[in-house]
Amino acid sequence: MTVRAVVFDIGGVLEHSVETGFEGRWERRLGLEPGAFWERIRASGLGRDGNLGRISEEEFAEGWAGSSGWTGAGPRSCCATSGSGTWAS
Repeated sequence: MTVRAVVFDIGGVLEHSVETGFEGRWERRLGLEPGAFWERIRASGLGRDGNLGRISEEEFAEGWAGSSGWTGAGPRSCCATSGSGTWAS
């Protein structure tokens, strides 16, 4: 038998997610109700498309900016990462 593909499930399996509370900070910053951050990500399809590699980080940032009403220093700033790889606030 020839192996044709290897699939890895990284998030929550090979990699442990650390709760940072960044979504709450963004909800407060944008005047959103608690829970709206992930609700909008799911409803937009951005999370799915990002996880599956269908969109780039830039496309994710542009999509999030559009769905959240972000008008800050540009879409890239909403998805900027800190040294730990978590979205900066």
